[in-house]
Amino acid sequence: MKKDNEGEWLNRFKKDMDVLDDVYEPKVPQQFQVLNTLNEFKARQKKAFKRELVTFLVTAFIILSSYIVFSLKMPPIFSWVQGLAFVFLPTILIAESRRKKKRNGVGGNGF
Repeated sequence: MKKDNEGEWLNRFKKDMDVLDDVYEPKVPQQFQVLNTLNEFKARQKKAFKRELVTFLVTAFIILSSYIVFSLKMPPIFSWVQGLAFVFLPTILIAESRRKKKRNGVGGNGF
């Protein structure tokens, strides 16, 4: 009697599992859909890279031109700024190293 109940229960369980498996069948995209999505992503990445590169170059040019203007037009101010940067650089580096030591998580080497 017990084996009949177990067998009947097992059969019903298998049928129910088959019904569940049939209901959940993920839709696999077609190859052209995957390739189209991949190409769109690559195009967006390429546009973003170009935009970032142009922004970087414009910023670098502005910094370089302002550096040249300050060094040629206002030598005393340029000398003071360079001197203060030279003096405060170790302080900034020490503060950054202390901040990294306090922070939990990823270490300084990226692992």
